Amino acid sequence: MKITLVDYSGKGGIGHYTYFLYKALKEINTETILLTTKDFEFEKEEDIFDILPSHSKMKFKLFKGIIYTISLIKVFIFLSKRKGEIIHFHEIKIPLLEIPLFKILSRKKARIVLTSHNIFRAEARFFSPLLKKVYKQLDGIIFHSEANKEELFEQIEFKSAKMWKIIPHGDSRLMVNRDMNRKKARKILEIKEDRFVILFFGYIRKYKGLDILVNAISKIRLNFKNVFLLIAGKEIENFKKYKEMIKRLELEDFVQTYLYYIPNNEISTFFEAADVVVLPYRRIFQSGVIHLAFAHSKPAIASNLGGIPDLVINGKTGYLVEPGDPHLLASAIEKFLHLSEEKRVQMGINGKTLSEDFFSWKNSAKKTLEFYKDCLLYTSDAADELDGVDLG
Repeated sequence: MKITLVDYSGKGGIGHYTYFLYKALKEINTETILLTTKDFEFEKEEDIFDILPSHSKMKFKLFKGIIYTISLIKVFIFLSKRKGEIIHFHEIKIPLLEIPLFKILSRKKARIVLTSHNIFRAEARFFSPLLKKVYKQLDGIIFHSEANKEELFEQIEFKSAKMWKIIPHGDSRLMVNRDMNRKKARKILEIKEDRFVILFFGYIRKYKGLDILVNAISKIRLNFKNVFLLIAGKEIENFKKYKEMIKRLELEDFVQTYLYYIPNNEISTFFEAADVVVLPYRRIFQSGVIHLAFAHSKPAIASNLGGIPDLVINGKTGYLVEPGDPHLLASAIEKFLHLSEEKRVQMGINGKTLSEDFFSWKNSAKKTLEFYKDCLLYTSDAADELDGVDLG
C-alpha cells in the first residue's frame, strides 16, 4: 500500500507524532513515505522528503500563510508525480486552501485521512463553516479519544457516514536521553536539590493557562516554601504579562524560564529536573506533553479536558483538575506535595507503565494500517452501515 504522511511542522508535538508513526508504519508497510520541512528535527532517511519550506521562525501570520500556501503547492506537485493510495494529513491550517487541494487529490483516487489531534484550533472561538467543509471532504478521520470524536460529531452533521477510528497517541520513550538524570539536570539548570520543581513545558499560548499556574504557585508557597516553577517553551504570545504577574506576586526568585523552542537533545534535561509536570490548560483535546512526562517517569497534574483523562488517572498517574481555577489547581498540587516521596515516585512509574503498555507505536501503527485498508475498501454507502462503530 502506498502511504504518504504529510507533516507541515517538522518539529514540535505533531512533528514528533508524525515521525514516530512513520517509523512504526515503515516496519509493517515498506511503501510508506514522509513529506516534511527543511528544518526537520530528526535524522533524514531514504523515504523522508524534506521538501516543504519552514515557517517556524516567522512571526507574522501573513508570511506564515504564504509559506503554508507554498507547502500545499509542493505537496500537490509531489503527489501528482507519486500516486498514493493513502494521503495522511495531521493539521488543517487554512481551510480555504485545503478544500481545493483535497478535492483534486480525491479525483486522483487517493483516500484522504486526517488525524484530528485538535478538532479545531484551541484559540478559535467557534467552529467555522469552512472547517466543517474540510472535515466533510475527508475519507477517514482518526481521533485520539472518544471525547474528541464525540465533540466533532456534535459540531458537524455528516450527510453520509464518515469512516473514523479511535487510535491513541503513541508513547514518547524514544525521546528520553538515558544519560540524563535528576542530579545532572539540576546542575545544568542550576536548580537546588532541595527544590520541589513543577514543570510547565511547551509552547506558551493563552489557552494553556500559564497564568493560572503562576497564581496557584503564589498560593502554594504560603505553605510550601521550597516550591519552584520551571517554564520551558517558546513564547507564541508575548511573555511580558506573565513576567509582570511573577513580579507582582513576588515570585521572581522561585520561577525560572527558558523561552525558546526546546530541541530534542534538551527535552530530558527539563523533565529529569522536575518532580511533577503540570498542564493547567483552559482548552485542549489531547497533549503529547503527558506522554513526555510519563516517558521520564514523572506524574502529571492536568485539566480534565478532551482525551487527558485517558492518561491521567486520579491518584495513580497524577491528578485531574477542573480547568480555569487556580484554587483547585493549588489544592491538587498541595495534595501531591503531601504524599510521601515513595508514593510520588510510584505515580511516575505508573504513568510510564501505562504509556508503554497501552500506547505503544507498534500498536498505533497496526491500528492505523487497518484503518487505511478500511478506507480503501469501503465506499460511502458501505460506510453508512458502520456509522458510529469504531472499526478497531
